Amino acid sequence: FKAGQVDLREEYLARNWANAYDFPAAKTGGLVRKEVASGRPKGMQGFMFNLRKEKFADARVRQAIGLAMDFEWMNRALFFNSYARNRSFFQGTEFEAKGTPSKQEQALLMPYKEVLPTGVLEQDAASPLTTDGSGNNRALLIKAQGLLNEAGWKLGPDGLRHHPTTGEALTVEFLINQGSLERVIAPMRKSLMKLGVEAKIRVVDDAQYQKRVDSRQFDVISSVLNTSLFFPGAEQEAMWQSAQADMEGSNNVAGMKNPAVDALVKQIKEAQTIDELRPAAQALDRVLRAEYVMIPHWHSPIFRIAYWPRFDMPPKTPPYGLATGAWWAR
Repeated sequence: FKAGQVDLREEYLARNWANAYDFPAAKTGGLVRKEVASGRPKGMQGFMFNLRKEKFADARVRQAIGLAMDFEWMNRALFFNSYARNRSFFQGTEFEAKGTPSKQEQALLMPYKEVLPTGVLEQDAASPLTTDGSGNNRALLIKAQGLLNEAGWKLGPDGLRHHPTTGEALTVEFLINQGSLERVIAPMRKSLMKLGVEAKIRVVDDAQYQKRVDSRQFDVISSVLNTSLFFPGAEQEAMWQSAQADMEGSNNVAGMKNPAVDALVKQIKEAQTIDELRPAAQALDRVLRAEYVMIPHWHSPIFRIAYWPRFDMPPKTPPYGLATGAWWAR
């Protein structure tokens, strides 16, 4: 690309966008660099818990571990403030749950109120809490400490948190096959250690990673769901249905078992109109977020493009892409 043999490059790495375009043509204006707003559905990317593990059975434990991620600091220190935090399983679409449940959502959720996470029927949809980006995550760690105490995990003589019934120490292993995630997990690991949680990182090759995920031999993995999904459908049933939770190799990787979720994914699958689909998907998003089944990561709200000025592009682009087929040669 720098030699001019490639016309256009879309840049996916914030680090490159900030530092790698420092060659002469980029400095003198011979190269065009643009950030174009992206309206693509963002879906959910994040660290997914294995709910089959007894230590993760309580949503308060999962929420507490998630509070160890200081995204605002990471975005500033690692990502050049290039990303926005994920919050919804259907982010960037009309199926994202917002505010308190609508009447239609409540009608779908009420029959299952006994198995719903606390506050789902009354409170705003759960979203990641924010920090000031200074790296001092004290307020969130204090909240996490309270959640762990409520869930029965107490500090022992060795500093680790132990469950009063089982005596088990609370440990978390992040299973990854991308070394780049180590720099994300490392600051989380330090925060978890302050909470008395022993956190480990295990990097494996792709084959071993897939084998361990299929056989459910993991604590936490990195997962991407619903990216570029405009309308949820039968794939939600495959990802969350109780009947597939203990099936080796199924798409219900998290091991979700909840009758409310089963009913909602069935409603999504059988919806005949957008007015039937919308509240069912919003209610599912609301429940999954309140279950803290994933620690949300981030997404880029823009397309980063660099190209040689041999072309012109329309002043207005479609929301879902760059429409390079509509560009013209100068």
